Amino acid sequence: MWLEDTPIFIGEYRFTPQFDSGAGFGEEWNLSITHRDRPKEILGDKILRFHDGDRKTMSQWAHRFVSDQNYRDDFIAKRTPEQRVDLWYARNAEIYTMYRPIAPMVSSSSKQFYANEAKIGKALRSLEAFLITHLTEIENSDLYLRHLEIEAQEPEPSFGKLDELMVEIVADFNRVEGVKTRFSCQGLRRWMETPEWKIGPIFFPGHHMPAAHVSFEKFPTVLLSEWARSLRRSGVGHQEGDWLKSDDPTLNDKFCVAVREIAKKATRA
Repeated sequence: MWLEDTPIFIGEYRFTPQFDSGAGFGEEWNLSITHRDRPKEILGDKILRFHDGDRKTMSQWAHRFVSDQNYRDDFIAKRTPEQRVDLWYARNAEIYTMYRPIAPMVSSSSKQFYANEAKIGKALRSLEAFLITHLTEIENSDLYLRHLEIEAQEPEPSFGKLDELMVEIVADFNRVEGVKTRFSCQGLRRWMETPEWKIGPIFFPGHHMPAAHVSFEKFPTVLLSEWARSLRRSGVGHQEGDWLKSDDPTLNDKFCVAVREIAKKATRA
């Protein structure tokens, strides 16, 4: 939920502070920038994390935005260093809170909840600090430059096109009587191991969702349960409702191989 605070007006611009109560451990404030007389035309959003959402900090940044045209142009074009950090932070914070959590989520009534919350918050602060210090180095690495080349060649995901690794899987599942797929994604496929951030790899931003998956609009319950058991035995995936999903972003390719075999076997049954 977005909770709006009193706007800040400087010159022709309006800066609206918004607290994202669903941002979890990021404690995010968002400063939405528009023209004073066109409040629905968003020029950009400045993200402020970890208790930086005070009026003085917001006002100082807003004055910089208004007074420095070069900075303003870069910000609107999403070229500033902090916006690049935001992009990488969002990708990795999502993965380390939802897909491979730093600490397990437990009941909010337990003491362990607060200990785990503090552990995750500390790790995310270290993630942001790491990205601020090392992002230029990462973005100039051969591994990331190769990632950009591959991303440029791959079509962006859309409702009308299937990811390359999902084409055969989806076709085979839809040949099974009583089965109709809904959504699918091959997941992200590239990351970098780095000793400076010891919690895990740094995952690259890109077109795809973190975890590979395929979901179903129609399915015989007994079949989906059987496919889920096969995935669990392979150690690469699991069932969530009507979804088959990779256990971890680093297992996406192995998940796709396992699900392809499951789908092929299903067509022969």
